[in-house]
Amino acid sequence: MSRAAQGYRSTTEKIQLDDLRVSVRRAGAGSPVMLLHGFPHTKEIWREVEPLLVAAGHEVLMPDLRGTGDTERTASGYDAASLATDQVRLLDALSLQAAHVVGFDFGAAPAFALAAARPERVLSLTVVEAVISGLAGAEAFLGSGGPWWFGFHQAPAGLAENVLSGDEDRYIRFFLGIGSRRGVPEDLARHFVRAYTGRDSLRAAFAHYRAMPANARWNRSWAERGRLTMPVTAVGASTVGDAPARQLTLIADHLDEHLLPHSSHIVPVDAPDDLASIVAATAARAHRRAPDRDRGEQLHSEMIAGPKRAGVRQRLHEVLLGKLPVADQRDISRVVVDGAHIRALKGDPKPPGPGTEDEPDTPARRAGTSNDADAQSSSMYPVPRSTVSRKSRMFLVCPSSDRLAIGPTPKP
Repeated sequence: MSRAAQGYRSTTEKIQLDDLRVSVRRAGAGSPVMLLHGFPHTKEIWREVEPLLVAAGHEVLMPDLRGTGDTERTASGYDAASLATDQVRLLDALSLQAAHVVGFDFGAAPAFALAAARPERVLSLTVVEAVISGLAGAEAFLGSGGPWWFGFHQAPAGLAENVLSGDEDRYIRFFLGIGSRRGVPEDLARHFVRAYTGRDSLRAAFAHYRAMPANARWNRSWAERGRLTMPVTAVGASTVGDAPARQLTLIADHLDEHLLPHSSHIVPVDAPDDLASIVAATAARAHRRAPDRDRGEQLHSEMIAGPKRAGVRQRLHEVLLGKLPVADQRDISRVVVDGAHIRALKGDPKPPGPGTEDEPDTPARRAGTSNDADAQSSSMYPVPRSTVSRKSRMFLVCPSSDRLAIGPTPKP
């Protein structure tokens, strides 16, 4: 990215969200980008990334997460789903329909939960130097049980905060020291130490870690059937490496991967230019994709509506043959079966019809009757039998269009 914006203004305000008073800094104008920090950080971790994104034409939103910085320290609400709800309410309070969401370190937990549970509020998702609890793909990173402080921070009965109270300066500086090759500037380090000094500040911070088992259960359940259909970017550095990419490639339809080996864990400090460029590029992908996504969603909505089924089936076939203007229409490259990818044949499939392999000629079909389950019982295009192990609902998707058609896969 070229250079930071010159002469822009940023404002910090406190916003009441029902049970939570949130501190958020805003800067710039344009497509909104929401930056969610990690531990032991606050919204100030983004101070070098912020002007670069403003210069790229974005409004930048930087909240202190629940229990951190200048945001209220509540007794509960630190699981990722609750934190994601905080961000939805913040967007509502700011009259914003959606944002590009960036999650760094433990800020990736609510960022992922927001994209998974409320995809209509997330234009794109960027995960920076973090593993998503409960998802496959990070086995190498977590092979020895993960970083030692994960367990320490999760210890029950307030053990960690009892041990650390009065020694916060040394503990916070330990993480800042091992996390940055460039070195966290002293004024910023002092700010972080102040933000995490005091037993209640530590208690609220460690509550994020104590929610990790609940987050893992939620994530595993969602991943059984869920997909991330917005543009997603995984950013790894010398600490977490390619773990986020390995996790997200299993569940994201439009994934970009970036590895920054010259940066240590605190990427916003060690590589702010690279990170801002990556976030801006991810946002640009989302805006380029929006028209085709809308056409794909319209087809899918009509497909499952029922009365227009025959006409939409023909329109879908025309899309696949290149007769309708959906980007990358020349091939159907991916089939999603219960959340797992298999590869489909490419080419010009014949239109489906009664009596073919993809729509069996059953008595119910000859009679023109079906129940609700049967109403979605035709595979739109044949899938190689060798790739399917069991009957399942199937979604055909184009690279630039979301789900276009639905039906069970053929029996092996």
